[in-house]
Amino acid sequence: MLTKVTSNAGQAAVSLALVLICLAGNAQAGEPLKPGGKFPTFSLDVLNPKDCGTTSFDSAQFVGLAPAEPAPLLIVVFGAWSCKPCKRAIAHLEQLQTAQEKPRWRYVVVVEDREEEARKKFLEHMKSLKSNAPMLADLDGLVLGRAGCERLPCTLAANAWGIIVGYWQKYDDGIQQQLDDLVKESKDW
Repeated sequence: MLTKVTSNAGQAAVSLALVLICLAGNAQAGEPLKPGGKFPTFSLDVLNPKDCGTTSFDSAQFVGLAPAEPAPLLIVVFGAWSCKPCKRAIAHLEQLQTAQEKPRWRYVVVVEDREEEARKKFLEHMKSLKSNAPMLADLDGLVLGRAGCERLPCTLAANAWGIIVGYWQKYDDGIQQQLDDLVKESKDW
């Protein structure tokens, strides 16, 4: 299913005009995804193009039938500036990634903040982490809804074949360990 949604945030500095969502698999909108299911592919505008080197992000480039730039693991964190566990999860992923010489996995942050000021603070936080991970704008919450996320942080992990290998709707030490294990395992995929 392909859905086009136009979103005009009215901000000249951040163009958030087109959101393309392509949901793979049988999950219905609002239904939580499950490990072993199909990863919902999506395309969103990038809020930090200077930091990550691109203006849009299409998850199909990383997971699915024919990924253009296959990484064994893609981790997507849905977060908001006011969510302390979201920032903790992102800081941990950034530490994991910078600790590896040539990481074979990527993470992206899907920002659920509707207010420009909150998005700016989140961008500054990412810069303080020296992160070059794409920060994506989901102003209408459509990708979040398609993923069935009911609370933040919501984290999805998928392998290069588009299979969900992890899905969490919170962040704690146990989930942190599960993410560590997934990253370690992905070296052998």
